[in-house]
Amino acid sequence: MNVKKHRILILTTEFHHAHRYRLHNFLPYLSKYLDIDVIDVPLLSYDRTVQESLLKFIQRVTHEFAQRPFKIHIINDINIFVIRSLCPGRFGMLCSTPWIRIFLEKLKHIKTYSSILVTPLFADLIRLISYPILKDIPIIYEDVDRFYGFFKDPIKRTLIKTLEYNILVNADLVIAASPYLYAEDIELRKGKQTFLIPNGIEFKRFRATAQGIVRRDKNAIVYVGAIEPWSGLDITIKAFKEVVTRVPEARLYVIGEWRTRFGVQLVKMVKNLNLIGKVIFLGRKNYEFILDFLPRCGIGVSTFPESEVTVKAFPYKVLEYCAAGLPVVMTRVGYLSALVEKYGAGRVHNAGDIEGLASSIIELIVDEQLWKECSERAVKLAALFDIERLAKQEANILMSFVK
Repeated sequence: MNVKKHRILILTTEFHHAHRYRLHNFLPYLSKYLDIDVIDVPLLSYDRTVQESLLKFIQRVTHEFAQRPFKIHIINDINIFVIRSLCPGRFGMLCSTPWIRIFLEKLKHIKTYSSILVTPLFADLIRLISYPILKDIPIIYEDVDRFYGFFKDPIKRTLIKTLEYNILVNADLVIAASPYLYAEDIELRKGKQTFLIPNGIEFKRFRATAQGIVRRDKNAIVYVGAIEPWSGLDITIKAFKEVVTRVPEARLYVIGEWRTRFGVQLVKMVKNLNLIGKVIFLGRKNYEFILDFLPRCGIGVSTFPESEVTVKAFPYKVLEYCAAGLPVVMTRVGYLSALVEKYGAGRVHNAGDIEGLASSIIELIVDEQLWKECSERAVKLAALFDIERLAKQEANILMSFVK
């Protein structure tokens, strides 16, 4: 007998983002328990390739929009409705507001949703703008970060902070992605339903890939993630300069979009430190590449500086390092650093301790027994954050909430 699933609508602006977010990890597993539709409002240029000229891009988008102002993709039985932002920039989606409201009005007449799951960041603005249409449907918010910390402009920062705290206080239910966020949410929400479901990783896939790798390069150090000032990659590179003086064979592989202002500065730093050929910027890579590449490396690094952006973060890249069997060398910033230290999954140092970070990397490269012990402990730590188990827990919360 087929059991009817609860139907939820996910509002997001991140599904087609270049970076992989919590939503991408959880969605395929949540869909086993829930009937899910997704409305994504990506950036205007989300699907523009490097080869496509501006003129051809404008012509293509104009033609597409004239035919239909949205696209439909079906992925793993999940309907993904894509409504492109009509103006450049993060706030460009405001230009699409009339089409979003029309689409939501039509969709509401076709389908009945038991709840709406809103993801950060700008999706809450869509919810507010569309309130008359969505007001009768319970709102669930996934709290994964304090995004106002990424904005330096005081006006934008104030706006984003207002948006974040508005939905944190007023959502019918909040799911926090880290213990630090959870503690803050409990205080803000004053008794309203709030749960902790941390970020998860595809543990079994990483383990299967790792076990199929014949040879691992212990001299290969890897970083995966955004290349921005808050990433602390400058700290990593300075530490790596000391590493190569002891281990000339060492290489640092950086996976992420390096053609940012900070990324260009790092490329110059690499040149000035005579590390060309030893620090290798691989650029942005897809998830399948990362699944295959991490188990071929020896050490994963995460050297966040201490800031309002990083202290509450729960970067699943650290968990992916662990699942791939990599000992982690990281700074003592955020909850995951405490877990790495507790489980002995690597080495943890105070932010800015370049000498200590370098010493730990060298130690893990040259001491085979230490590397093996940390690798085994890293895998045990990663197993605690298996996405299948966490997604089932979240699905149970969502289903019990709408009964």
